[in-house]
Amino acid sequence: AEAVSEAADKTENELNKKIGQYEEHIQRQAKVADERFLKLNQRFEEIVQKCDYSNQRLEEMTRKYEKVQHQLQEMDVRFIKVQEVEDLRRECQGAQQHTQEVDLKYRTKF
Repeated sequence: AEAVSEAADKTENELNKKIGQYEEHIQRQAKVADERFLKLNQRFEEIVQKCDYSNQRLEEMTRKYEKVQHQLQEMDVRFIKVQEVEDLRRECQGAQQHTQEVDLKYRTKF
């Protein structure tokens, strides 16, 4: 019975030793996993910051684009007005020339 008890103690000690080794191994793996998680989390935060910055830049560029579009529309309106003025000027020149021709005919008749 004593031999069986010693064998049981020996087996228990070996099992406890193996359990301790497994626990140490698990703790090392958990530490490695924690370190990896922290690195990945830090990288994720960096990416989020870059995305935030990119979104801000995109919003700024969109506002600038909209401002330029508005300015272009205003320039289009001005250009159309200038064209209308040019058309009126040509009409006036034509009317003036016609008036001069009529005036010249009238003067030559009398």
